[in-house]
Amino acid sequence: MTSTDTGRLRTRTQRLALIAFDEVNKQGVTKESRSFALSFPTLVHTCGLCQAVAFANTKKEIGRAYLEVLARALMEIGHTTATDRSALSRAILTMGVGDYIRISRDSLIAANFIKRYVEAAYTDTEKGSIQ
Repeated sequence: MTSTDTGRLRTRTQRLALIAFDEVNKQGVTKESRSFALSFPTLVHTCGLCQAVAFANTKKEIGRAYLEVLARALMEIGHTTATDRSALSRAILTMGVGDYIRISRDSLIAANFIKRYVEAAYTDTEKGSIQ
């Protein structure tokens, strides 16, 4: 099943899970991307989505790629302002409190799916074993 099949899925959570799964499989997992994906949900939970996105934007390729995946997942479930990484950054700065809480909650759910799939897909190439 690919992301083009998301119309047949019933829940927003299922669509988030599918997008996270597709993106992790497509991009692959490096040690750095694994580390970032494992810490991002905690960062959102403790600092808020706005600060987490600002931090990810400073992390060059890894953080920016992560935000592209997150924006794609949020767009899929109806956050039309999150078309890409930069649009997501702009949108969370200007949206109202209710919308910010909703997008933060959905981002946390998506980030946890990304984290799960990264943990499952990560292979330590130096040792040749799954971590």
